[in-house]
Amino acid sequence: MKNILSLIREYGIKWIFHRLVYSLKLKSNYFKWVLPIDKNEMIALDDALLELSQDKNKLSKLYAERYFPLDKASIKAYYDALKDSEKENITRIADDIAEGQFRCFENVILDYGQPMNWFINPINSLEYDKQNHWSKIRDFSNIGDIKIGWEPSRFLFTYDLLRAYLISGEKKYAETFWHYFDNWYDANPIEQGINWKCSQEISIRILSITTGIVFFLDLESTTQERLEKYFKLLKSSLNHVFINRNYAIRSIKNDHTFVESFALYVFGKLLSHVGREFEIYQQHGKFQFEKEIRDQFYRDGGYKQNSYNYQRIVIQLISIYYMFNEISEEIFEKLEQVLVFLNNSLMNSHFEVVNFGPSDSGMIFPLIRDYQNYSNCVNLLSYVLKGRLLYKDFETLEEISWFKDYNEIELQKNHVSKNNFYESGIHYLKNESFKAFFRAGQQHHRPHHNDMFHVDLWYKGLNVLCDMGTYSYNSSYQNSKYYSSSLAHNTLTVEPTESFKAIGNFLVINWIHGEVISGVPDQLVAVRKVGGEVFHQRSLRLDSRAFMIHDQVASKIAKNYLISYNILAKDIYKANPDEDVYRIILSDGSELDLTVESSNRDEYKVSLRKELDDHDSIGWFSKSYLQRERSFALTVEFLDRLSVDVLMNIRIVNKDKDVA
Repeated sequence: MKNILSLIREYGIKWIFHRLVYSLKLKSNYFKWVLPIDKNEMIALDDALLELSQDKNKLSKLYAERYFPLDKASIKAYYDALKDSEKENITRIADDIAEGQFRCFENVILDYGQPMNWFINPINSLEYDKQNHWSKIRDFSNIGDIKIGWEPSRFLFTYDLLRAYLISGEKKYAETFWHYFDNWYDANPIEQGINWKCSQEISIRILSITTGIVFFLDLESTTQERLEKYFKLLKSSLNHVFINRNYAIRSIKNDHTFVESFALYVFGKLLSHVGREFEIYQQHGKFQFEKEIRDQFYRDGGYKQNSYNYQRIVIQLISIYYMFNEISEEIFEKLEQVLVFLNNSLMNSHFEVVNFGPSDSGMIFPLIRDYQNYSNCVNLLSYVLKGRLLYKDFETLEEISWFKDYNEIELQKNHVSKNNFYESGIHYLKNESFKAFFRAGQQHHRPHHNDMFHVDLWYKGLNVLCDMGTYSYNSSYQNSKYYSSSLAHNTLTVEPTESFKAIGNFLVINWIHGEVISGVPDQLVAVRKVGGEVFHQRSLRLDSRAFMIHDQVASKIAKNYLISYNILAKDIYKANPDEDVYRIILSDGSELDLTVESSNRDEYKVSLRKELDDHDSIGWFSKSYLQRERSFALTVEFLDRLSVDVLMNIRIVNKDKDVA
């Protein structure tokens, strides 16, 4: 009963109602009726679409006028300016794609075979469902993470082929693109199999394919027959997204809603002259997209999905959208705050951000080769709002080059600096050596990670105390639920059970809230209650050579407490056998000492986990989806205690060289 009341309080009656309605639609044959399986024979093209497939000049002009504004000359100039070694890497990636090896989730190479198998899980060689109507296929199964099956069907590999084509001029990359298009079209009848299950995936696919056609349109491999297939796929895809739109609008309300409404608007606008259905897509897409901008951001610029990864996705879409749409004063002011928020989230000179919140390493338009670099996203938004760029290092210009010659854009010299984003619940402490991220605030919207009071610490640009990431949304993969737990964050875990509770793979109830009660440039103090019984105060202090975390915990009922410090380092070892002092050796050779002290003498245990089990999760840091690397887990454990007082201090050992 408590769980039901929590669900109602945190999600609301309307949300619960819409989820129940959607579940009933899935369990019935509703979707099989309104979106029936079609082997492609029944799709009829309007005369206007047939004419476009037969007249490349007319189609090219239509793309130039009504698709989003791609600057082919600027794009080519950017890739022509790359170093020879970078060009060779781009063409190697494209050549591998022709052999069935795809760069998935931006960092993982998976082999889907040749001939291509769109339903294989390359990790275990099992096959996803390709026979049933999509509404009868489960999201989670023992076959593995469904995203592995979806990934190549997004056609995001098109951008790797485009880069190679622009660099080399080789027509084989267009032929590879069309080879996979034909293969996918034949293997995936409309509404059948896993690749028709998600409207966001469908939207990404048609956007990727269309961008490829924009560049490959004049080549011999772009035949009338293929363009007819493309328009049939486009028509059926938009029909699916529109009919199933309420799931994203009413039940999910996150980046899915942005992506789907963006696709409906873009293609509705592109083909509005063809028929009334496309006019409706355009009108609905525009209305919903702008509504989501008003609804999905906090006033201080943070994103309600509690994730940097998904915030970047929607900001890229918003930036592209406002390159060919008028922006209202209300939305302009909101996006100004988003720009300040994102720019202050950059943690080092490589423009990385904290590994905060859920992430599938997704990009709708992978217009950058370095997934970790967020400056391109910041630059694009800055240009749209201000007509200027915040950064002009070559690596920061790749994304803007797809739309505008960056040599013609001036640099904005003054950046707004801000450390506290109270509504979003994100705070920073920083000096020349350290930059700390602190998660403390009210949970206004559904969290996915139990990360309240998480601290991320960066030293000279290197991530030392880290958020362990996401790894996978499928809990059968390496105990992936660990990654959303408090143990995967540098915070306090209350045992035997915390109130924060996951229901299924995405729903969470009994949200944990925090409040910053004191905030000055070098110190933050915050308080929270865990489960209504445990009071936790966390104080952070920063000086020129040290960073401190002071935890004070009290409860009327004796409990077990575990404080986690997840550490990225080359090595870590106990520096003093008589005290809890640990020497941290970073990847650049610099050294830090981590010291643990407590007034509860002889009543706590410090453990350092260095030897990792490949079948476990603890100690494996996931910077991007399905990718892991070794890290270290230092824990401080208190058993059967009413109160706890513990101080963790990280101090610079020697003078360190700068990290680029």
